[in-house]
Amino acid sequence: MLGLLTGVFGTGLMLSLVAIMPDVAANTGAQSNQRYEGLVSGIWLAVEKVGFAAGALIVGLTLSAFGFVESTSGTAAPQSERALIGIAFAYLGVGSFLYVITLVLVLWVGHSRTSERD
Repeated sequence: MLGLLTGVFGTGLMLSLVAIMPDVAANTGAQSNQRYEGLVSGIWLAVEKVGFAAGALIVGLTLSAFGFVESTSGTAAPQSERALIGIAFAYLGVGSFLYVITLVLVLWVGHSRTSERD
């Protein structure tokens, strides 16, 4: 059930971010009378790929810090209680923390851009 809820809400967040991208490109073009769709989508794609790579690194470091034991024989390796907490933290805590940081940055940038116009 937890995985389902995480997937539904995570997908909603990703969908809203992807829906914003054309608006950003159109707004940037309207402000300077030039077309920036290719530039905005290229930057978007680069940030997305770096984010995927960084996400795997962050999860790997988190699991390692909590003592996660990898399987060497192809069967599930028994995990300590601390490692199970680390798995839950990597699954819920890290992603939630990054979502909050992203939300704060988006609100901060939006506020500073609104303040510049006034």
